[in-house]
Amino acid sequence: MADKEKNIKKTDESIDKSSFEFVQKENKIYDKKFQTKPIGYFKDAMIRFAKNKTNVVATTILGTLILLSILVPTFSTKNAEALEPQLSQLPPRMPFLENFGIADGTSDFEDIPVAYNNPYINPETNEHIDGLYLPAGEYYEYIEEGSLVNYWQGCTDREKTCEGGSVQLTQGMAGKPVGVYATKPILDENGDYVLSEEGRVLFENNIVGNLFNPTELKLELKIDLNTSFNKDFIEGNYDATFKVQFQYQNDDKTMVLVLDSTDETTYDSYVDGLYTVDLANHPELTFATSKYKVILQYESNTKDSGVLEYLRLSAHTNNSYYGDQGPDEDYLIYADGFELSSFNLVTDLFEGEDRDIVYTGNILRIGGQRLNASYTVDSYAKAFGPVDVEGFSGVEYLELIQGCTYADGSPVDPDGATYAEFNDGCPVNIIYQRNTDDAVVVPGKGTFYTYDIQLNYRVYAGYDEIPYFLFGTSSAGYDMVKLIWIGLRTSLLIGLFVSFINIAIGVVYGAISGYYGGQVDIIMQRFAEIIGRIPWLVTLSIFMAYFEAGFTSLILILIVSGWIGVASITRTQFYRYKGREYVLASRTLGAKDGRLIFRHILPNGIGTIITSSILLIPTVIFSEATLSYLGFGIGHGQSFSLFGIDKLTLSGVSIGVLLNDGRNKLRNYPHLTIFPAIIISILMITFNMFGNALRDAFNPALRGSE
Repeated sequence: MADKEKNIKKTDESIDKSSFEFVQKENKIYDKKFQTKPIGYFKDAMIRFAKNKTNVVATTILGTLILLSILVPTFSTKNAEALEPQLSQLPPRMPFLENFGIADGTSDFEDIPVAYNNPYINPETNEHIDGLYLPAGEYYEYIEEGSLVNYWQGCTDREKTCEGGSVQLTQGMAGKPVGVYATKPILDENGDYVLSEEGRVLFENNIVGNLFNPTELKLELKIDLNTSFNKDFIEGNYDATFKVQFQYQNDDKTMVLVLDSTDETTYDSYVDGLYTVDLANHPELTFATSKYKVILQYESNTKDSGVLEYLRLSAHTNNSYYGDQGPDEDYLIYADGFELSSFNLVTDLFEGEDRDIVYTGNILRIGGQRLNASYTVDSYAKAFGPVDVEGFSGVEYLELIQGCTYADGSPVDPDGATYAEFNDGCPVNIIYQRNTDDAVVVPGKGTFYTYDIQLNYRVYAGYDEIPYFLFGTSSAGYDMVKLIWIGLRTSLLIGLFVSFINIAIGVVYGAISGYYGGQVDIIMQRFAEIIGRIPWLVTLSIFMAYFEAGFTSLILILIVSGWIGVASITRTQFYRYKGREYVLASRTLGAKDGRLIFRHILPNGIGTIITSSILLIPTVIFSEATLSYLGFGIGHGQSFSLFGIDKLTLSGVSIGVLLNDGRNKLRNYPHLTIFPAIIISILMITFNMFGNALRDAFNPALRGSE
């Protein structure tokens, strides 16, 4: 230290004082303004936000999605309101890409059962190609050349298209037989199968009777000897046996045993698994005066199964056959494969004082085969081509043929009731006939008819040429582009509406809790914790029990605990600011609690609250999509007006609803799921990036940082 002071003193002595002079001695010096402009809080935040290019891109994409959800439903001319079944589930078709076989409007189908009455015709030779058949409802004109393939595939279901195979009778317990009633398909007056609502062939019990002195009444029962299931029967183990019994349709339901595979006296012959017996002279059967149900059963001392190939019963008198079953309609019972598997289980017979059930078990189909087809169809040519319509409205028909001519150029006769063809540009190609049987006479207005016609659907639908549906069409024939943006608009508005309510509740709740503190804060926080810990499935179950699935239940489910996060953030901000000097000064001057909360504390913390709560919107949107996808949210045909304003009426279509519509058709119609999934994925990603960027930009701790 002493050496340093010596050096300083030595330096001072070496400088001549005359070398110093005053500068600006006579000038007045004033403070100067900064050359740079001050940066405010919001501008600083926006500068930080804009410097991150990823945030800018995400925000631009998000803004584009929101803008499209407003503009597309408003200005698109495509249909998204009226049902149009003819255009149902069309695949995407896009200009330019279709030239490369991508989104070209064709649909690929696999494992579709064929219809033998729909042969594939070669379009060039107009001849049937041997062995190739199309599924019902398909037309060879629209099948891509060389794409049709027929092949056999194993099946075990009880469907008409499943051919051949055997039927397995499985016991429910050892020592108790499994039994089935012989049945026959129900036919309508035209001889066609009567179908259930699900499209299945309906069967009824086959009642045998009204047979007068048949010369022969032959029963045939064929056992499958090539299956391991019949091992016990073939080897004679466990007293395994097949039986056929006739049940009198009287009060006692008397049973007559007519065939027992273990009793040679009950059948006439047995060859390679085929039992045959003539029942024409059976002493206990009187077919002329009695009616019978036929029961086929399998029984074993162990829990076992027996497999049959067919059961047949034929009767004739002097070569005149009874019955309407079989290929030539000369059998009373002709059951194999599909018909045999459709026999009804016997569940209405009981025995003993305890009324124990006589038969128990199941009937299964095994070893069947189905002729399936895989092919590619030009869906747009099919949809917008000729369409045959029966019972078409006469009023609409007369409107359509105005301005048309017949194919030969002659004027159209509005009263024409017979076959005629129209010119190419007419919405109607052909009139087949006018239906007079269902004509309606209205006094004073005339007689109204329906018509069987063929429409030129492209012209009928109002298109000059086959249109493009960029995302395809829905099951109802709606344009998926328009429908997706309608759904996105609904999802966004629900997200904003629910988020607004959650933020409002959370801010008020958190403000009260944070401002008063103490016991009030403890009680309010415990209540929030209880609500927040209620399992989501419990909340969902409660609201589904009291409300039907729809807008009301959806919004309530999303509000129940959605405000808790906002309340927690608000409470933290109030604890941060309520002890500041300006708050204490205002309280000293007599400001009331309400003024302190809403004028002094809340405005200072609102930036953090809002930016932290912005992520609530995508969370609500995703939750709504999840609930609607599971079927607990909104749906088609519903509507809801926000705040009672008609212009803010939401449709029942959201992204979640569209995903729900397409989930069961993903294999054949993937566009119903793919495009809504892509849109909501982009929305979630961009919304979360935007929210995170906004939160970081408005974070006071980062002010001034790059």
